[in-house]
Amino acid sequence: MQLFITKTINKMPERATAINYFLDLVLNKVSKSKMNERAEIRLTEELKNKAIDIIEDEIKRRKTSSPISIEKMGQKKFFLTSGLEIKLVAQADRIDLSNENKVIILDYKSSVPRKTDFNLNMPQLDLEALIANYGGFQGVPERTISEVGLIILGPKVDEFRRDVNNLHLESVKKNFIKIIEKIYSGEWGYSSKISGTSPYDGDYDHLARYGEWSISDEPMKQNLKERE
Repeated sequence: MQLFITKTINKMPERATAINYFLDLVLNKVSKSKMNERAEIRLTEELKNKAIDIIEDEIKRRKTSSPISIEKMGQKKFFLTSGLEIKLVAQADRIDLSNENKVIILDYKSSVPRKTDFNLNMPQLDLEALIANYGGFQGVPERTISEVGLIILGPKVDEFRRDVNNLHLESVKKNFIKIIEKIYSGEWGYSSKISGTSPYDGDYDHLARYGEWSISDEPMKQNLKERE
């Protein structure tokens, strides 16, 4: 999908041409991949079945906005109360500019999230919107952020959108800084667990040593000496 958007970023072909062009691009990419024959056949058929819906949705999308950035990195620096400088970095799958000259942050998903998760528990899009609000993405001028959304290319082609505004982004910034402040204050540790005892994965599970503690034990805070 990203390759098709990149190739048609300046002009969207008419429907029939767009569908054929999309299939040529993605099927050529699939044929050059190193997946096994059965997986390649399955993916090829799946793409053929989805092509019409994908392109028709994109044609509809282009009537109200145009892509201006594909898979670009963005960043924004913040300062903690201690004076420490931190840098928030993200890569946005796609950034569109609406007909009202407002920015829309879009992400592609191959699976279908729950609508409640999209509305309440997807900080990635909010943080990308926060960066964009400061003009932090290369080639994307600082403008009002109007929406974030998911383009879903799963079993059913779909799209979720929700509005964002300056008040919401200010709350995102405040909560982000609050979390980072806690991490650097030492109030939050990096607790681990016995491998396999919980369905929730942690970034530090590979450091866990089996038998040293139980999943029900409270984490023991320990201040480590900083390297000189």
